[in-house]
Amino acid sequence: AEVFPPGWEGLQRAPSPDTREAEAYHLRRHVLFCEWMDMVARRPAVRAHFTRQKIRVRVERQDKYAPCPVCQPLDTREVGLELDTMPPFHPGCRCVLVALHRGPADRRGRS
Repeated sequence: AEVFPPGWEGLQRAPSPDTREAEAYHLRRHVLFCEWMDMVARRPAVRAHFTRQKIRVRVERQDKYAPCPVCQPLDTREVGLELDTMPPFHPGCRCVLVALHRGPADRRGRS
């Protein structure tokens, strides 16, 4: 779709091979990919934390002005037990989880 998420600026075109720019380009792509892999590996622990705390959460894109065809359908969606509905959805994804406020019916009074 030729839309690059924040953090991926300048990666639309690969520089000429065997140059200093190409080395920096590949290193930056590698760092972004490793960041994504680390976040994917942490999703079960994050989901378990919110479940234990009985906190409902939803997905929220950090940049409302940069459209992303992958993230757009999941923006503001409440996260269920399925890990595929949790960010990150792609390398460079900047979606976050936001806690939903409890309504009056969800609160328990103290005795």
